[in-house]
Amino acid sequence: MAAAVASSGDALYAVAMYGSPYRVVLILGELPHLSMAVFDSSKNAWEDAVPLSRKTEASPADTRAPHDDDDIDEDMDGDGGGEGY
Repeated sequence: MAAAVASSGDALYAVAMYGSPYRVVLILGELPHLSMAVFDSSKNAWEDAVPLSRKTEASPADTRAPHDDDDIDEDMDGDGGGEGY
């Protein structure tokens, strides 16, 4: 996989390392065509690259409660006094 990553011609978008044993994650490509490749140190090998895609439905993290912005704006303006919390 390392040779495939080096010769693919895709731009390197992001790198992350985590865990013990560690894993290195590469995000490759250009928006909206991104893929992810993972190196697993316990196997001393790259996993197959997988394409990334955007979810079509809103996830709970994307859903905001009513007036979320109002509470923040009021407190930042000094008019809210924190009663939104």
